[in-house]
Amino acid sequence: MTLQEVKIKVEEAGYSRFYSPGLVTADFLDPKFWQALGKSLKWDGQLWCGRSGCGNKGQHFHPSSAQDWKAKWHDFITHLIEGKSIESFFEQL
Repeated sequence: MTLQEVKIKVEEAGYSRFYSPGLVTADFLDPKFWQALGKSLKWDGQLWCGRSGCGNKGQHFHPSSAQDWKAKWHDFITHLIEGKSIESFFEQL
């Protein structure tokens, strides 16, 4: 998914801000952004896990909860810590 597609998804789910017409870095630090993205992408059944340090072998699903957006937010931060780009994180969603 491109950043433009992400912007559309979160806006469709009700996310808005008054300081910028496009996504800015501060949006990725806003819990409401991740909640809206989770709502839009229906992170409410099973959550895909691609983290190698999860404890389970390989990529797999985890039972999800109402807090799945937090797991994806943490995955995003880990992705950045590993030196990867914002765009590449959203491309895999």
